[in-house]
Amino acid sequence: TELRNIREALLKIALAAYRTAFTFEVDGRRQVTLPAAADRAERICQIFGRDIMDNLYYEELSDLKARISGFLSRPSFVRHSRNMQFLYINNRPVESRYFSYHLARAYEAVIPRGKYPAAIVFLEIDPELTDVNVHPAKREVRFRRPDAVHRLVVEQVRQAMNEYQQQLRSSLFHEPRLPQQDPSSDRAESLQTSLSSFPLMTTAEPVELQGKE
Repeated sequence: TELRNIREALLKIALAAYRTAFTFEVDGRRQVTLPAAADRAERICQIFGRDIMDNLYYEELSDLKARISGFLSRPSFVRHSRNMQFLYINNRPVESRYFSYHLARAYEAVIPRGKYPAAIVFLEIDPELTDVNVHPAKREVRFRRPDAVHRLVVEQVRQAMNEYQQQLRSSLFHEPRLPQQDPSSDRAESLQTSLSSFPLMTTAEPVELQGKE
């Protein structure tokens, strides 16, 4: 619906503009309230909830032409679609088939076929290296050097997987083993719930963000 599309567009913008407070009202009824956040991690918690944030790793790296930073999911936290993959170029939300493809290739050895990682990625790049005229609304972008972007995405995922493995080894060999969680517990259930039920701070209705299918 139109209301849903407006709300999705607002929340995508809010992910990048975390220092800005957002309020969205319809017919006098408040739909979204987001106070200004200290950083992107806090904004992600506001929109998706702490459980989701706890399953993401923050990584950043750069080369001479670009800088990439963002949040990538653990191999154990995957989606049934690409509805939690967001790409921002110079802080603007865009869509890129290259990004989704390279992300899938980077994760293919650690997640099952037909599952998709979560990713909220920010790419800072010289505007001359992108083409935003491939879509009338400029929602899609084409890279003039897709190989360079591919290397950055793969390396970012590699760093996140190294951190995951280090934490896993630490948990297995240096910390007391916790009792196995009841799969019917609230946390286990929340990680398999559709995105439409993720909590949004002081939001009147559940939020549903849709990325690329």
